[in-house]
Amino acid sequence: MEKLAAGLNSLCGGPARLYEGTRGQIQGAIDALGKRAMQSGDIRKELEPFDPPLAL
Repeated sequence: MEKLAAGLNSLCGGPARLYEGTRGQIQGAIDALGKRAMQSGDIRKELEPFDPPLAL
């Protein structure tokens, strides 16, 4: 893990821009998984897609 952190920190300007770009991707993936789970009946429809991950 140290090597990964060192590699990210070596990016021009640090890793902040990389992290900024991943937030939307992660949020989109969780939203899609939540919607599919609601459609299949695996989770209740009144839940928000982020409720199950937040509960963990």
